[in-house]
Amino acid sequence: MKKTWEKLFVLGLGALMLTACSSLGGSEKKSDFPNTQLNMIVQASPGGLSDQVSKETGDLMGKALGQTVICQYKPGGSGAVGMSYVQASKPDGYTIGHTPLELVMLKSLGYADLQPDDLTLLGRAYTTVGALAVKPGDERFSTVEEFIEYAKAHPGELTVGNAGTGSIWHLGAIGLEKAAGVTFNHVPFDGASKSIAALMGGHVDAVVSAPIELMSGAKGNELQILATMGEERSQAFPDAPTLKERGIDYELLHWGGFAGPKDLPEDVKAALQNALKEAVESDEYAEFMRERGMEPAFLQGEEYDQFIKEQTEFFDQLIEEAGLKK
Repeated sequence: MKKTWEKLFVLGLGALMLTACSSLGGSEKKSDFPNTQLNMIVQASPGGLSDQVSKETGDLMGKALGQTVICQYKPGGSGAVGMSYVQASKPDGYTIGHTPLELVMLKSLGYADLQPDDLTLLGRAYTTVGALAVKPGDERFSTVEEFIEYAKAHPGELTVGNAGTGSIWHLGAIGLEKAAGVTFNHVPFDGASKSIAALMGGHVDAVVSAPIELMSGAKGNELQILATMGEERSQAFPDAPTLKERGIDYELLHWGGFAGPKDLPEDVKAALQNALKEAVESDEYAEFMRERGMEPAFLQGEEYDQFIKEQTEFFDQLIEEAGLKK
């Protein structure tokens, strides 16, 4: 009988130890996220900067996460439709979205009651610059100087297409107006790719957009790049001068990142942030960006939060000066 009780005691003690170990290990259990495909919400039409960047970033994040990332397109309202869709999605990490610079402008423009704090910011991924393009063979101008001279002589006549009212490229053209002392007739489209198609079709006189969206047309001699808007010449268009080279004191930096719905679980947020970091810092991403005249520019955490704060304040003032604030 004594041996029986001893055996029972040992078995019971063993069970208690296993239970304790299981309890301790529970806090260290790894999340099974993700266990199915993720949806990447693209806030613009297919073919443009947002589409290309979202696909590449999604593919690389998918490799890091071990799952497929599928792009879904929800254009409209300078990105308000797509980013609001992400905001309203279930906070489980399976819906994320591209958040370009317009994220910091939506509320000021009155397009959506959406601010950066309403999302879980995963990080910034890239930067690029603006460029001014026209249709080759336009007898009125073949240089940026001639373009500005013509605009001064014909105020409000030149039509300049953009990716939508209040988009970065609309504000970019407004900034160029102010810096050069001219007036344009601004024509909004549902995405940059459509504004560029309109230029190539002869429906507008010029567009302001990003190198990634203009390179194909420029290579095919369907577009002419008059100038770029960075501190230095764009590696995408090395023969095109900067505006500053031609005496126009103006720069336009565009950036973008990725985000999920607010209140993501911490383990899910960490997994997505780590995947984004791995994607943006990869050699493949650097080559992808280089070929398109863009720069990988990863920011995350407090540094990104501070950058977002500064950009929100800057564009809020610019929108107010442009008379677009709601």
